[in-house]
Amino acid sequence: YLSINLIKKFTTIYQRGFYCNDGNLSFPLSEESVTESYFRTIAAFFHCFVIAFCEYFRQSKNDQKITIWRFKVPTWCGEAYHTMASFGFGLLCATITVIALKSTGRLRPNFLAVCAPDIDCSLPENQHVYHVNFNCTNNLDHPQLLINVRLSFPSGHASFHMFCAIFFFVYIQKRMAGDISILLKSAVQFVIVIIAFCMGFSRVSDYHHHSTDDPNVPPPTYPPPGIGTPPLMPPVQIPSMAGFQSIIPPFSVPPPGFGAFPPPPNPAEQWTEHKAPDGRTYYYNSITKQSSWQKPDQLKTASELLLSQCPWKEYVADNGKIYYHNVNTKESRWIIPPELEEIKKKITAEDNKGVSASATPTEVSSPAQLSVGPIASNSNSPNVASVASPGGKSALESSMAATLAAISLPNPSSKTEEEANIVPAEPPKEPPKPAPEPVKVFKDKKEAMEAFKELLKSKNVPSNSTWEQCVKIISSDSRYETFKKLNEKKQVFNAYKTQKQKDEKEENRLKAKKSKEQLEEFLLTCDKISSTTKYYKCDELFVHTEIWTNVNDADRRDIYEDVIFTLAKREKEEAKVLKKRNMKKLAEVLDSMTKINYDTTWSEAQVLLLANTAFKNDVNLLAMDKEDALIVFEEHIRVLEKEQLEEKEREKKRLKRQCRKNRDQFLALLDHLHEEGKLTSMSLWVELYPIISADIRFSAMLGQHGSTPLDLFKFYVEDLKARFHDEKKIIKEILKDKDFEVKVNTTFDQFATVICEDKKSATLDAGNVKLTYNSLLEKT
Repeated sequence: YLSINLIKKFTTIYQRGFYCNDGNLSFPLSEESVTESYFRTIAAFFHCFVIAFCEYFRQSKNDQKITIWRFKVPTWCGEAYHTMASFGFGLLCATITVIALKSTGRLRPNFLAVCAPDIDCSLPENQHVYHVNFNCTNNLDHPQLLINVRLSFPSGHASFHMFCAIFFFVYIQKRMAGDISILLKSAVQFVIVIIAFCMGFSRVSDYHHHSTDDPNVPPPTYPPPGIGTPPLMPPVQIPSMAGFQSIIPPFSVPPPGFGAFPPPPNPAEQWTEHKAPDGRTYYYNSITKQSSWQKPDQLKTASELLLSQCPWKEYVADNGKIYYHNVNTKESRWIIPPELEEIKKKITAEDNKGVSASATPTEVSSPAQLSVGPIASNSNSPNVASVASPGGKSALESSMAATLAAISLPNPSSKTEEEANIVPAEPPKEPPKPAPEPVKVFKDKKEAMEAFKELLKSKNVPSNSTWEQCVKIISSDSRYETFKKLNEKKQVFNAYKTQKQKDEKEENRLKAKKSKEQLEEFLLTCDKISSTTKYYKCDELFVHTEIWTNVNDADRRDIYEDVIFTLAKREKEEAKVLKKRNMKKLAEVLDSMTKINYDTTWSEAQVLLLANTAFKNDVNLLAMDKEDALIVFEEHIRVLEKEQLEEKEREKKRLKRQCRKNRDQFLALLDHLHEEGKLTSMSLWVELYPIISADIRFSAMLGQHGSTPLDLFKFYVEDLKARFHDEKKIIKEILKDKDFEVKVNTTFDQFATVICEDKKSATLDAGNVKLTYNSLLEKT
């Protein structure tokens, strides 16, 4: 910033002027999208922070240190220091931008709004004047704006950000190679460049800079600033236009009143003047076949040649005002230059002198008015010296104009007079032609042009015919004399040819389009081709058909490619539908075949399928892909296996329930025996087996999985024995309530009688009662 401030202080800004109505300087003053404070913050802190962060990321695991200015610092600090030094040197070189700004001094788009110059731009005399001496009258809160308004090109913001973008693009590419992913690195580089471009666009959108880099001067041949659009450019050379013919039509015999053909044209007569369809004048050289919008020097008068040598050219702006441009110095001005003014005065004086000295030319209306002397038989040219040539035309052109005028306005009486006055070189061999029909009069030139076009359409003149061929076709029609001037006829003829060529081209395009559509539809509906048919095969099949030959080979190949692609797609869809249908139908057939079970093999299934009526009568099923059929069979077997497993599981559960039911019934048998007193805790299996085995509930337990009848009997006895201590307490309580004491001579019957009299004895086991009696008896 020190270097930039020094340059700003010791350098001056180039003082450029302006035009009052220059639209490029009339934009309003708007706030900056990127302020100066943000600009300096980015330069001072952000870039340094990014460099330091990247170097720390790369060298964070490196414990080595380097010496900088006699200080030991980590490696990443040294690398960051060197990189910042390079970056700072680049910023120092950016002072070139400031020098360019001062040297150019281009005004900003908001110059008029910021400066408010002390010039009244509403006055007409100030509108198109280049003002250099002026003062700014706008009192702004920031006087720096009056200085910056002259610093438009180049943009300091844009150049700084583009330098930063390029620097960091290269920096990331070199320093971060291999440390981060390529996609992330490319994304960061892309964002950096986009930000730089957005900065440049923001300076244009804020009206602080122009979108172009060229100085604010009017380009060559353009009006001064403030004029809407430039005038027509000076005529330039164009390629030869073979469609336009010479204005002088060929004659097989000399015109009436002339003895023979004129001599070969001199260089000045090689150029002829014509009208283009848009009304512009151009010139054609019949020898070199060259066309030009500029008037050749051979046809220019002395005045025109003098003007062409002057570097100042005169143009007309869109508003109709005349301005002048110097083709050498590229200078434009509204006031006529002295050199051009002096030349115009000389031309005017010469024209006035020539008009006073020359005689008024006689109007030529027919060949009879031409003063033609006797013509010798060996003469090569007519005597036309007495005919004036108005407008600087040659004598030959004047004679031809007189001849055309005589042909367009026939007059029998004048013709007779002409024949009486003119002595022909030789007697006429053909009888005089009858007088043509009167020519129709049209309201204006446009109506006449339409009538002549209708004549060409009615005669169906080909679009590739020449003017001579056209004349042979339409000359016998009375409408041929619609125009008196030959160049007007040719102008309409050329416009007709252009339109007819466009119509024929459009017709051929539509015809070709229809032929291509018909060929494409034919190929799509033809049964002889498929997606695998080659092009040469199609060519052999349809080479003799009209629908094939109507389309050229290149288009046929394109249509063939499209049709093959469509057929392949269609066949793929049809194959997909057929495959789905066959798989569904085969699954239905397999479901209906009861002989196929879960353990049937594919070989066995194929034999059964061939014996099935529904399968062998279906052609699509017989042609079905074996792999698809195997997939369907596999799915069917899996379903059968699943059903088989489910059936096994149901059977297993049923057996399990039956076994549990048999066990419950056998336990009920043991309870019944216990209630009868036959089964006690002291009972043995051998003692009760005859009784238990005689019961059907014992027989139902035989052969089933799980616990056997013996196991259940043992479990039951164990449970009774487990109740001994509890029941012993109950017995003691009963004896205590009955005040009964077991003695040595107490019998079991006495003991049992006392116990049974109590209600608590209902749940007591007889075996446990016996065991309790024995225990008490032992104690006694």
